[in-house]
Amino acid sequence: MKNPLSKPPLAHTHWLRQRLSALFLLPLSYWLFIFAEHCLHANYSEMLTWLHLPLNQYALIAWFLLVCYHGAIGMQVIFEDYIPRHRQRLAIWTANTFFMGLALGAVIFLVQI
Repeated sequence: MKNPLSKPPLAHTHWLRQRLSALFLLPLSYWLFIFAEHCLHANYSEMLTWLHLPLNQYALIAWFLLVCYHGAIGMQVIFEDYIPRHRQRLAIWTANTFFMGLALGAVIFLVQI
């Protein structure tokens, strides 16, 4: 009999993290569309005022981090399925480094606004 408190298999956890990040991205993406609509009708000073509100800054940072995390997870699945086993580690490391750099650059940019 299996222990009910044992850890779930890695694939299950990976699947769950991908679905949870997608679930959290839904409201943040809706918020981003509202932001884009606001951009179309606002001048520069109104945009800066809107971006300096803490809730908007945190939502934009969370969106960038989640998009990069979700992208990294998705690319890992693609690499595991379609790249030969001996090259997977390098491909996954490269993709994770790229997405981490992208997320870090976005957060630094948003904090400096």
